[in-house]
Amino acid sequence: EIERVCQLPLTATVRNDYLRTRKAMDEGALLSDVARNAPVTRDVETMATSIFSDRPVQPNRSDDKPGFFARLFGRY
Repeated sequence: EIERVCQLPLTATVRNDYLRTRKAMDEGALLSDVARNAPVTRDVETMATSIFSDRPVQPNRSDDKPGFFARLFGRY
């Protein structure tokens, strides 16, 4: 829907995690400090990397399951 309305390709999505996001805002803390391994934090980091680099980013998977390498290296 967004792609159609804006006529731009979707390059990143951020999962809705109201509780963790609100907690970070209420505490005046970074989301990465409040919820380091949460999917929403990874999504925001991915989007930031996409904005500030020339490297294209693939939209995240629709499920919250970490990939093989994230499980292997404990980054989930």
